[in-house]
Amino acid sequence: MRNIEQQHPTMSGSLRRLVERIGHDQISCSGTREGRSVYPRDEGISRAETILQMLILRPFCRIPDIANTCGCDIDEVVEIVNAIHEDREATILLAQVRADAPYRQNTIEPIVDSGAVESLLNGSFRYPFTVGIYPAVSCMLSCKFCGRARGSQYEQRDITPGNEMFRKLFAEAPQDMARRFYISGGLEPLTNPGLAELVSFAASFGHRMQLYTNGMMLTPQFLSRNDGLWHLEAVRISLYGADDDTALLTTQRSGVACKVLANARDLVRLKTERASPVRVGFNHVVQSGQVKHLRKIFQAIVSIADQSPDRKGVNFVTLRENYAASDEAAISGYERAILRDELVALKDFLVAEGMEDLVLDLGYGMRGLVEGFETEPVHRVTHREILGRGYPQISVVVDLLGDVYLYREAAFVGRAGADRYIIGRLTNEVGLAEVLERFNNSRDDFAVPQPGDEIFLDAFDHAVTAFLRQASDDLHLGTRLSGIPIPAGSYKAPANLWR
Repeated sequence: MRNIEQQHPTMSGSLRRLVERIGHDQISCSGTREGRSVYPRDEGISRAETILQMLILRPFCRIPDIANTCGCDIDEVVEIVNAIHEDREATILLAQVRADAPYRQNTIEPIVDSGAVESLLNGSFRYPFTVGIYPAVSCMLSCKFCGRARGSQYEQRDITPGNEMFRKLFAEAPQDMARRFYISGGLEPLTNPGLAELVSFAASFGHRMQLYTNGMMLTPQFLSRNDGLWHLEAVRISLYGADDDTALLTTQRSGVACKVLANARDLVRLKTERASPVRVGFNHVVQSGQVKHLRKIFQAIVSIADQSPDRKGVNFVTLRENYAASDEAAISGYERAILRDELVALKDFLVAEGMEDLVLDLGYGMRGLVEGFETEPVHRVTHREILGRGYPQISVVVDLLGDVYLYREAAFVGRAGADRYIIGRLTNEVGLAEVLERFNNSRDDFAVPQPGDEIFLDAFDHAVTAFLRQASDDLHLGTRLSGIPIPAGSYKAPANLWR
């Protein structure tokens, strides 16, 4: 593990003084334990530095992990961690540089602010903060990093009752959060012929949804027949490459890039002609071996933006690492340094192209590269950390059959073992609120996560689960790493919450 100066050279002076002050204060406050000095001076400072490094480097690090790395007992770690969080300067610095800051800002803080975390921890019913709608029937691609079971899809006979079920869901849902629902899935949503009507129907109840799509079907002819899609809040198109050869490596289908880029150009042109408020953006997964392809991706995006005045028709781009990649497939070492240089260069490229207002979302793992500090790769929980009861006050997913899943990628059709994360099915008589209330009241109903079940979690699920496990440490040990809204004190967890 690098020292403080190596980790954040621009803040090395402040961090060094901070470490020495906390280490010294801890020695002064600790006194003796069982007739001996708790920490020699150098040891106290060293432990304070190690803990601060872990908070800076490791997203959602937990007290037992810190104790193991420091070679000390949990009580000692609790004392130092609390000393860090009681120090105003430390709190300010950590908010800027801690490894999980992007996770917290992008995902955790909005959920906490909504009250969903407090409801979960208290065991009270609450309609979910976010609900995934998976209406797709099939998919024409076979992307290497996609977790869906190859060859699995829904039946044509599932479409009509499934769409009726979704209509009922939208009509009955609370209207307090306009962006609660999003449309995605392990298959391509546009393969559902009734999707545009569903979008229009949902919008009539105030639900403004985002659509995640591979863009293969988004031709001008398709859009002319599916006018309801213009009621979407945003369209996110996956770009698998700026040329057919690169896209073929991921999708295993020829001609994908040319088709998707042409459809995207037409979409932005039509958006401009209609003066539509729909936000258009692109997702791209940066994979090992394709880091230098990033520039071509953004050159393609500029060509798409050219279909609108001042290139304002493209609103955002999200870059993600393949969170499911194994150690061998992850971007690391020298290639990670190249990725950093490419990301920094992209900022200059966008300015030169007059697109400095484009929202560039680097997600959980890459922001630190651009801002001058490195963190460990995207945090992945193990099956031992998965919550057997999930967190339905925060997130659930509903597929075309009406099955309600606790984790997002468990809802990819045909995945072996995923059914243990189904908590009910929506029907003409039973809505989502009733399914969730029944589950909430049945505290003995939980899945037993098995080795390998982490594949059922996407990056959002990994982040939320890691945060909640850190919160459980806080509640049991009296620390404040997670920033949860409930004090440890007299807190009593609902039955099986942490199973």
